[in-house]
Amino acid sequence: MHLEHAALRCESVDGGLRPTADPEVRWWFTTQAPRLESLVATTLEAEGLRRSFVLPPDVFSPMPPTDGAFFHPEGVPLVHFLSAPMYLFDSADTLDKVDVAGLEPLARAAVRIVAGTAGWTPDTLRREDRAGDGRTTATS
Repeated sequence: MHLEHAALRCESVDGGLRPTADPEVRWWFTTQAPRLESLVATTLEAEGLRRSFVLPPDVFSPMPPTDGAFFHPEGVPLVHFLSAPMYLFDSADTLDKVDVAGLEPLARAAVRIVAGTAGWTPDTLRREDRAGDGRTTATS
């Protein structure tokens, strides 16, 4: 489990960025194993984490665009959360753009996902892997 950037969506106003009440789109790069994908999707719905997509780790490139990407080629089952706001790594990336309201549901989701995998083995998830399927799941 890897978590990055709980960010608010911003609008351009008078040459600056103004945070909105909406979270930035949330990407959940998840190993393509049916029960893991299902666990992540149902957790996101239960925690009300709208604007979320469950995506294959390699949907954009051979490696997930996360700091934990180096685990993917090793076959380690993963769930990587990332939002990538337009202001990421810019001087405009300030504390007012943190999705404070989303921090608690994100934390609960992480706990629920980790707890939901109790008794699962990496080998079992690898056998379920549907590599190349390209399916995504979204929550509004």
